[in-house]
Amino acid sequence: MSQYYPRQKELNEVRGHFKPRGPKSKKIEQEYGPGKADVLVCKTCKAFYWYKSWHHNLADYPELNQKKRIKFTVCPACQMIKSNKYEGEIRIYKAPSGIKKGIKDLIRNYGKRAFKDDPMDRVISVEDVTLRGQGKFMRIRTTENQLAKRLAKKISEVYRGKFELSISHSKKEDTARATLTFKEK
Repeated sequence: MSQYYPRQKELNEVRGHFKPRGPKSKKIEQEYGPGKADVLVCKTCKAFYWYKSWHHNLADYPELNQKKRIKFTVCPACQMIKSNKYEGEIRIYKAPSGIKKGIKDLIRNYGKRAFKDDPMDRVISVEDVTLRGQGKFMRIRTTENQLAKRLAKKISEVYRGKFELSISHSKKEDTARATLTFKEK
C-alpha cells in the first residue's frame, strides 16, 4: 500500500491557516458602507439596525441587556423615499380600468407583506402617468429591485396570460425595470 501525502490545502487546514476572505466588492461598500457597532434607530419608520441589517423591533436583539450606544438616523429606504430615488420600477401599459383596481390592491397588499418581512422592502409610489410618445401607463416604484421583479411576476401570475412581461436591468445603476403590457384580444 502506498503512503498518503496530504495536499497543500489539507496541510493549511490542519495547521489552522485559512485564506482570509477577500475584500468586499466596491458596490456593497458604496451602497451600505462598513457595518456599524452601535444600534441605530430610524427617525421616520422606527426600524432598528444591528448586526449589519435592519429589523422591525428591538426585542429580538440578543445583547439587549448590555449597554450599547443608540443613534438616531434615517434608514436607507426612508432616505431613498425622501430623495425621490428608487431601485425598481414597474410600468403597466394598456390595463383596463376594471383590472387597475385589482392591481392596485395586489400591489398594496404585496408591499405590506414585503415590508413585514424586511423593513427595507417598500413600495414607494403607485401612480397613473401620461408621457408623450409612451401614452398612459401605471408606474410603480420600489426601494429594492428584487421587490419590483417579484411584484411584476406576481401580477403576471395572478392575471394569467393577460399581460406580456419583460424585465430589464440598467447597466449603469442598480435599477430593475419591468414592463407589463396588456394583451388585447
